[in-house]
Amino acid sequence: MILDELRTRIAARRADGQSLALLVVDLGVIGRIDAAWGYAIGDGVRARFAAMLRAEVLRPGDYLDDARREELAYILDTVQSEGVALLAADKILRALDTPVWVGEDEIYARPAIGIALFPGHGEDEVGLLRHARTACQATRGGSERVAVYTEAQERQSAEALLFDNRLRSAVTQEGLEQVFDPIAEFRTGLSRAPRACCGGATAPA
Repeated sequence: MILDELRTRIAARRADGQSLALLVVDLGVIGRIDAAWGYAIGDGVRARFAAMLRAEVLRPGDYLDDARREELAYILDTVQSEGVALLAADKILRALDTPVWVGEDEIYARPAIGIALFPGHGEDEVGLLRHARTACQATRGGSERVAVYTEAQERQSAEALLFDNRLRSAVTQEGLEQVFDPIAEFRTGLSRAPRACCGGATAPA
């Protein structure tokens, strides 16, 4: 449904020459709720978070719906600049700072938000959604909780994937080799000269 809605709104913005923004909001907690209390509770918590955003953030004419189990997709129907999307993201973070109660337990979202703008970051609904998700994923590797899509994020994501696969292959094939053996004093945290290893290779302390 989100792709159908996004396609319709992109067509409208293409016709009038204006921009729109797509914000992918990864709630970061629904999977853990599913595992702890079941899918019905997870559905209820996700619905409560969505209701918060509709009440406190959604503008007339904008659109909010599920994208994936952990994700909500928020379409800003028209934006004049990237700053408008960043302002909306900040409002989302503040809205989701309120807990949802499950019995006697407080549940907080762990939101990450990725932003992609039409036409600058994608010319169709599939590309725009993919790029917003790429930006969202990029926030999980750092301290920031909001990111606007850049091409560099795609390269970093691809490099991380390739590294993970190469590391797995190396472990499977026993291809890892120790090249640094640091010695540290746990009480003081000070390092001493490392021992030689792997054919005499050493690294500075």
